[in-house]
Amino acid sequence: MKNATHQRQIRTDSVPVFSPPRIKGIDLPFVMDCHEASTHKERWGERLVIIGGGANGLKFALEQSLIKGAHSVIIEVTDTLASKVLKDFRVYAKQLFDKTGLIETLTETRCTDITPGGVNIESTDGSKRFITCDSVIYCGGLGAPSSNELEAYFKCTPQTYIIGDCRMPRMIKDAVVEGYNIAQNI
Repeated sequence: MKNATHQRQIRTDSVPVFSPPRIKGIDLPFVMDCHEASTHKERWGERLVIIGGGANGLKFALEQSLIKGAHSVIIEVTDTLASKVLKDFRVYAKQLFDKTGLIETLTETRCTDITPGGVNIESTDGSKRFITCDSVIYCGGLGAPSSNELEAYFKCTPQTYIIGDCRMPRMIKDAVVEGYNIAQNI
């Protein structure tokens, strides 16, 4: 192997972003961010509240209802669930929500605080409500890892490429194309 070069693609996941102001009670033991919830499904209760109705929030609600047969409530501050994903995905998710009958969605609503018995919410019209739950998943957005976390990878090999969610969370099709284009040029 004359003139062989060594190149690596390093995959790291995006990291949860907690937008200020932080929600009172977010540090309670039954509250998980989306990464923690993915790896500790045994901590999910029978009544799950999901704060954040993006693609991850919908995924957790569907898994809760279709696999566990349990109820969940999605709280989304905007007027549209999963607004950054393809409309076909939203339509399909809605059909599954309706089919299970176990998923409640609340748009234009925010969580004001989390207590040991559930969450307090407020909608844009000013109405307030308490939702009883035994676990909460916070899907408040994703961001790229810090440059300090990524710096160590550049010491591993002469050519290192940052791609996918490691660069910036976005649509999966964009990350796949980016990885393909880099692989073609290696």
